[in-house]
Amino acid sequence: ELHDPGTTIILPEVKKEWKNLSLHELRQKLGLLPLLTGSPLIKVTYTDRYLYKNKAEILSDLLQVPSVGSTTKVLINVRENNNDYRTCPTRQRKSDLAVHFQVLKSQGAGVNTKVQPRRRQVHFPHARSLVLQKQDGQKYRLMFDQGLAFLEKISKDNYSVTQDSYIVITRFSDE
Repeated sequence: ELHDPGTTIILPEVKKEWKNLSLHELRQKLGLLPLLTGSPLIKVTYTDRYLYKNKAEILSDLLQVPSVGSTTKVLINVRENNNDYRTCPTRQRKSDLAVHFQVLKSQGAGVNTKVQPRRRQVHFPHARSLVLQKQDGQKYRLMFDQGLAFLEKISKDNYSVTQDSYIVITRFSDE
């Protein structure tokens, strides 16, 4: 048992209660619902070297909430992986990802997708994370075991967990 009131661990599993979830239910079970409601989000940063089109769509779906609007800056950081330059070059991958975040732009959010080319030897974190900063000063970091790879969008309005995983949610104090 964890004795840190600022940290929560979520354990999505391949079980019936994690299958055929509506978007609202998925947000709730992932611990996102209270983080995405209330005070407007001013900055959302998602970092995942393995984020591709189908998981970008799920991320975009999760972020389509009233707290994302004209005061929100969304930054998506990904990295070109070893075989990407042949199958999905940097420019194409950026374009593919951007399509899924158009709906956030239509909500007024500023969205910037950055794909770091593999030839650049700048450090890129291996951890997959989502950082949410709210207008009221609250800040949360969600660390994902495997990014969003454990989720599948099975229809327009339904999602399922396809692999056991974990998410660590940490709340930070005002800085």
